Amino acid sequence: MTQSKDNETIKLDQINTTVAARNFSNLLNSNKTYLLNGRWGSGKTEFLNQTQKYFNKKFIILDLWQPKDERSIIELSLFKLRPLIYWGIRIAIIIAVVVSILMTNIVNMGLSQYVSSLIIKIAGGIALGVAVFQFFKVKSDRFYSWILIKFPINDKVLVIDDFDRLSNNQQEETYKLFSLLKGKLPIVFVGDIAKINQVEDNYLSKIIDRRVELPFDLHPSSIWDSYFGQLEKTLNTAISQEFRQLVKDELKNLRDREHFNDYVNKEFFGRGKLGHVQIEEQLLVIYVYLFHADFYQGLLNNTIKDISDIYSPEVDKYTHDSSSEYINVLFPKEKEYFSKNNEYPRPFSIDKRAYFIYEQASNMTADELEKLLSSKEKLTKAMLLEHDSDFYQYLTAKYNSFSISQKEELLDLALLYVQKSINSPVIGYIIAEEWRPIKSSGDDKIFEFWDNLLETANFDFSQKLYLLIKYGIFSIHKLGERFPDVSISDESYNRAKKRDAILFIYLSSQDLWRKFENWDRKIWNAINILNDEQYINFWIYQGVLSVSIQYNNYDFNPLIRDYYLCTGRYEFESPTTFRDYQPIVISKMVSRLNKLENEGYHFKCGKDKQYKLID
Repeated sequence: MTQSKDNETIKLDQINTTVAARNFSNLLNSNKTYLLNGRWGSGKTEFLNQTQKYFNKKFIILDLWQPKDERSIIELSLFKLRPLIYWGIRIAIIIAVVVSILMTNIVNMGLSQYVSSLIIKIAGGIALGVAVFQFFKVKSDRFYSWILIKFPINDKVLVIDDFDRLSNNQQEETYKLFSLLKGKLPIVFVGDIAKINQVEDNYLSKIIDRRVELPFDLHPSSIWDSYFGQLEKTLNTAISQEFRQLVKDELKNLRDREHFNDYVNKEFFGRGKLGHVQIEEQLLVIYVYLFHADFYQGLLNNTIKDISDIYSPEVDKYTHDSSSEYINVLFPKEKEYFSKNNEYPRPFSIDKRAYFIYEQASNMTADELEKLLSSKEKLTKAMLLEHDSDFYQYLTAKYNSFSISQKEELLDLALLYVQKSINSPVIGYIIAEEWRPIKSSGDDKIFEFWDNLLETANFDFSQKLYLLIKYGIFSIHKLGERFPDVSISDESYNRAKKRDAILFIYLSSQDLWRKFENWDRKIWNAINILNDEQYINFWIYQGVLSVSIQYNNYDFNPLIRDYYLCTGRYEFESPTTFRDYQPIVISKMVSRLNKLENEGYHFKCGKDKQYKLID
């Protein structure tokens, strides 16, 4: 496999099976019957093509599984093995019929005066014979069989491809052909022995002289190991043993690998996802999309929560029960959620839509999409489109070819939206592309870059924190270390446009994250002056509120009015101990929750039993 530098794609090299091909060609010097064993798509045809290079006889391939040919297998074999004789017979019959018709009284063109009476009689006899043949539907196979027997075939090898996919009737006809040609030339049946053995009255096992296995280089474990090595080099990542083993256990073959690689190229390079998704998680999504349609559908409709469930054979992957106690499903694993939420690129569990495969036909032409970039009004609206939109697909595929001025315009629009707490996949992609080139420059340089950029865009301190958290540039923990003296009780906090971001940094810097018992009046005062959006978002981060849909950083949606209120939980560190939130948290939230309910919000109470020790 090689990577094309021009087109940014991974190209699959042909697997070298030279030694095995030479050995197989030596076997074919004997007029025996062989079974080339291998599953569909495992490279049997390619192996035969390579064998042909080292063999002085021509391979005649009977591909009987393709769209039906009305001719019998015997006739088709004569056509393939002795085409000159076959067409000579057909042409002679056609000429005889035409001549006899032209010399009749009905259609008399005067040919009889130019042709001897003997030829006229012969042509007439042939024409009469053909007419009788057609009228009585006489089987022609006996005649074709006689020709196959009488004329020696020394320069060919007969290959019956995809034998395991033939119907029972076709297989029976093939056995008749074998009985005619046995010992006259090498015959190779190609198919999967496991499927052939399942056929009732399996004659093939009785007539095969040699069973030949495909070379080990074409075995799934071999072809995928080399491919994984190429993926690791090209995508600059390590492929886990779990993913490797999954593919090997399911014995995905050459054709599967080619199909998989097509989607790898399309998603990472064609759609510009490289650097915007966790690589192995995207590989997993591609894998289940191609080979586990039910599992993929479960991810789409959210009945399967985690892409890594594909690694768990004990889990019913296709019928995940979404009706289990809501509190266990809706409250994420606390430590896992917040560790993932500070990653970039966002993992699948946090930003699922970025990983899904979109195959919709585009509603817009390439010219229309290009013109959209030059229309400020249309571009402003396009910035809010989703992953499956034409514009998002166009943007991610073509972004690197945009001019500097186009990228600057897109970034300016994106930052204007972020200031208003409006986000979209398009905005996220533009911001990610802006800092991806300096991602490995170190925290100080990255912060300096964003601080200068956002200062120029008139972001206040809280809005800077909001963007850095929202797009995973820095975790709350790292920002807490960077700003250990941030205040939540001065005038700057009261004027801040994203007070909740400052409050997050303060709690982290003081090691008070979710330590509700240690919160003083200053913290509660800072909480109570948050606006409704910030208040709800703050408690979602603290694990006290939850929503029934996927919630990313700062994804507050004013249209969502139903929330779950966690009244207590069994802690991960101490699964036998229940931590009651009622006296330390809920009692201090009652008045604000009542106010929110009067404004149309609804809160359903429940306990988080996720980590409860099972009795």
